[in-house]
Amino acid sequence: MPKPSRRAIDAAAWDVFARHQPYYHILSHPSMLSPGPDQQAEFWASGEQDIASLQAFAGLVFEVGAGVDLGCGLGRLTRALRALTSHQIGLDISAEMLIQAREANRAFSSMEFRQIGEHHWPIETGSCVLVSSLYVLQHMSTLDLMEHSISEMGRILVPGGKAVFNVPTLRWRGHLIQWMRSLGERITGVQRKERLKALEERLARHARMGSETFTDQEIMHDMFELDSRRMKSISISRLRTAIRTCGLKISRMERGEFGLTLVAAEKQ
Repeated sequence: MPKPSRRAIDAAAWDVFARHQPYYHILSHPSMLSPGPDQQAEFWASGEQDIASLQAFAGLVFEVGAGVDLGCGLGRLTRALRALTSHQIGLDISAEMLIQAREANRAFSSMEFRQIGEHHWPIETGSCVLVSSLYVLQHMSTLDLMEHSISEMGRILVPGGKAVFNVPTLRWRGHLIQWMRSLGERITGVQRKERLKALEERLARHARMGSETFTDQEIMHDMFELDSRRMKSISISRLRTAIRTCGLKISRMERGEFGLTLVAAEKQ
């Protein structure tokens, strides 16, 4: 039996998160642990606030056409995209998240949810007017997957279509710090590597057969160290190259606290 791909293992991890505490794993605040109706209302309202911020940042206006929410989870931003587009598509790697998203948003006929496969997104080339994504690219398990997602943004947008997303970035000093940390991990992190490798092997089995169970300790601590959840940064130069290569032109880019960079770009 072939070994599951990197993306399949990542999807298995997010299936586990979705079955555990989906609101919390999307919006990691203590109030989102087993949220009641008031906290769930806050969850959805936060999506509206975030989309309003993206609208102001990128100068977005309502357009007839499809808006895409990359890494949609339960559809927190997908639902809010109704203010900007006539049709909304939530994309996620987790089948379990998408099941719950469809249930949570069944009252909204303009919305649909699709699962990201191994290669291209399940969206036709040049068919969308907007792609948005917040706090998603940083959790992709490799920088190659991060770049691939940016490339797909460019592929699915119509000329003049907009992409608005954020991602942590590094400058040369950050590269040096990251290199020193990775050197220290190579020296002292043998046991940690073995523990995470064993956890990924269990997720691989879960991806194949769905037969593994995980403890709260593993889900709330150990799995946060996996590449599918651990925060990653991309260099500013590599980010600019990825954006330019897929036919997007940066219209605004701001690097904020902790290197989190917000980007607005337009398809040429």
